[in-house]
Amino acid sequence: CSQHGHCPSAHCGAAAGRAMAPERGLTQVCRLTGHEERVWCAAWRPNVDPPQLTTCGTDRVIRVWGVRGSASLASEDAWVLLSEVDAREKHSRTLRSVGWDMSGSVLAVASFDATTTLWKEEKSEQVSSGLSFECVGVVAGHENEVKSAMFSPSGDFLATCSRDKSVHIFDTPDNFEYECVSVLQSHSQDVKCVRWHPSQDVLFSCSYDDTVKIWAPDGDDWSCKETLAGHESTVWGLAFDPLGARFATCSDDRTLRIWAPAASAAAVAAEKKEQMKQEPAAQGGAASRLKAAGKAVMAANRLQALGGFPVAAAAFVSPLYRFSTLPVT
Repeated sequence: CSQHGHCPSAHCGAAAGRAMAPERGLTQVCRLTGHEERVWCAAWRPNVDPPQLTTCGTDRVIRVWGVRGSASLASEDAWVLLSEVDAREKHSRTLRSVGWDMSGSVLAVASFDATTTLWKEEKSEQVSSGLSFECVGVVAGHENEVKSAMFSPSGDFLATCSRDKSVHIFDTPDNFEYECVSVLQSHSQDVKCVRWHPSQDVLFSCSYDDTVKIWAPDGDDWSCKETLAGHESTVWGLAFDPLGARFATCSDDRTLRIWAPAASAAAVAAEKKEQMKQEPAAQGGAASRLKAAGKAVMAANRLQALGGFPVAAAAFVSPLYRFSTLPVT
């Protein structure tokens, strides 16, 4: 091969394919410093341009970062501190998480002091530069550390979770006097994280009890529609894709799991199974991959038959996420 010299011609096509494939990876743009102790959470503010990033941590200070003027987002010196909010008068312990409502106008800050505070940007002519925020409400009710606080996509609800093993759902009136409409107590251990579906008022919670639970309205109350098991240790967090078609969970068992609706998982597994049937046996391992795909189909069908919220494990990835067609075998 004139291009690759020493490599066999059979490998040339693969080498060329690799050369043409787009590179995937992350590049650090900048490093933001200012917090004096551990940083616990970072969240993007919706509906602002240029983008803004909100952070909080053990120092009980909320910081909002943004882009300087018309600078490029990829420029190392583009990101600057827009606001530094001292929350020590409102919170006596660590700020564990920050979460904006969908409009980007109200910020919920959860704390280890068992409360969540609500903040709004002050629109005042006296604020000549940067941003200024004021505390407009305090949400209480948990008996122990609040680990996460998130607004629903409709903006009608705020969900919080706590070390007290419960999830609280609050209504969100314009006067910021939030009242608890439901206390969800299905988890048997510390609840680490709550996340809403991107487009539906359906809530997901992750716990020290190794499970993910799915909550939805049930008449005048809320109830657990599904419990997703599979992780072998604490489930620390959950993130959806933009469309809400799949979500990923991360765990203390050092794995990630990708989840999708059971019908979708079954269809993908069936397609994968058919592809494996057509692979030459000489490639090795085809039988074992076929068997694994068959198990994935049966598992998805069993979970779909159970009814309830149709979510099933679609893939298992360990130890790092890799781009692949579901299911991963």
